[in-house]
Amino acid sequence: MMMQCFLPLFCTFTLVGGTVIELTDLNANTIQSGEWFIKAYKPSCPASQNIASSWIELAKWAIDKQYNIAEIDITAGHFLGSQFLVTKTPTLFHAKDGVFTQFQGIINSNQYRGKLETWKTFLLNKMSEQLVPLSWYRSPGSCTMIMFTYLNAHLKISAFASCSIIGSMFLVLVVAVVNLLLWFIKTRTQNPQVQKKCK
Repeated sequence: MMMQCFLPLFCTFTLVGGTVIELTDLNANTIQSGEWFIKAYKPSCPASQNIASSWIELAKWAIDKQYNIAEIDITAGHFLGSQFLVTKTPTLFHAKDGVFTQFQGIINSNQYRGKLETWKTFLLNKMSEQLVPLSWYRSPGSCTMIMFTYLNAHLKISAFASCSIIGSMFLVLVVAVVNLLLWFIKTRTQNPQVQKKCK
């Protein structure tokens, strides 16, 4: 039976267990190239704890292969977790050369070997190609993620303030687009009346 913990929406690699790559908001752009299998988790979540050892075993299996096995602690990588729209943990994502998909198979299972073999089969058989890619705005390489990295890493603005700035900019953009659309509709509907008066 699948068990997952539900959550509200909201540049150097660290190795876990010697093989699992720990992702953060600051090194997220590195997963734009190569092939990655990524686990989004919360340390206090029992379901996340349940697959921790299996994830390390998968990483050991992938050492001599082209796969990068990684994980993101969404309690630390707030923006990346929000970018992926992670609402429950654990959630698995696959990335290959900038194309991201969400894994739909077994995540938690009472059979240790079952889920491990399922993940291996998923990678070896390139089953991610059968999945619908995530929307562009959920990609770590999107403009919002690049902006966050610049504000947080280069300008040393806090993660909360960086998210607030990006959110405000997005809101201003939406308002501007809506106003422009309303203006366009208004001018289009007024033109026929002006033409009749001229006649």
